[in-house]
Amino acid sequence: MGDDRRFEVLADFVQRKFPPPLKVADVAGGQGNLSFILTQKGYDCTVIDPRKTNLSKKERQISNRKGICFRRIRSKFCSDMAQGFDLIIGLHPDQATEEICHAAKFRPTIIVPCCKYWEGIESHGSASLPDTIRKFLKQGGIDWWETLLAMSGKNLVFVTSPPGPKRNTQSLIRISNSWAT
Repeated sequence: MGDDRRFEVLADFVQRKFPPPLKVADVAGGQGNLSFILTQKGYDCTVIDPRKTNLSKKERQISNRKGICFRRIRSKFCSDMAQGFDLIIGLHPDQATEEICHAAKFRPTIIVPCCKYWEGIESHGSASLPDTIRKFLKQGGIDWWETLLAMSGKNLVFVTSPPGPKRNTQSLIRISNSWAT
């Protein structure tokens, strides 16, 4: 499992870099913990995940009491789904990592990779995944920067911006292929 604070840490990062209101796809979002927090911060969230999971009982009670609501699509994510969103987020997105990278061709993304899932990676070590992502983004002409989140475990973050003219989606940050803090 990951750091118990990972959802709050990433939500704070998203809020600093991509202020609400934005339509967010929380890819491989599982129970919806990240969407639960982002919705409270003013985002319009949709969890896209084929697994049948739900918020914890405590979170459901808070959600009902505060009127917190986000959508859920029980499906595997494919890059075409990104068209209806302003921002695509994958926090430890497992098999969806490659599709999120494809979505980065036309939507801003935040990717916190964790596992070895990318078709064609021979080694099954997670160390090769960041290099595969970098190579894909570079070959696709996609601008990106990387940073580390203040949490334990898999905390490397890729923040992307699609190639070509920047979309008028709120005040998205200008990003480049360099480390940022």
